[in-house]
Amino acid sequence: MNGLDTELIYDIVESKTHNLIISYFAKSNEEECPVFFRLTDKTTNKTNKIQIGKAMDIQLHMWLQKVTLTSKQIKVKSSNSARADLWLKDKVKTMEFNITDILS
Repeated sequence: MNGLDTELIYDIVESKTHNLIISYFAKSNEEECPVFFRLTDKTTNKTNKIQIGKAMDIQLHMWLQKVTLTSKQIKVKSSNSARADLWLKDKVKTMEFNITDILS
């Protein structure tokens, strides 16, 4: 293990057509971690990795509370609790990604 700057898998989400790996690079407690989606089309095996933002590792669970993967989109919803509002501050609470855009 390399300590800081080690890529860690946060979650894996699968659908019939795609595989999504959510990962981040561990940073110090004071720094935000870059967060990535690595999407693979199961039919063509085409893969692409994009950075979706940055967050502290303690924010990840509340920020990426619900990730839904369909054949056309990835939808992300954050926790809507008062505690999440405090911890997430100005983070985008709802995100949508078009699968075609990611894989092109």
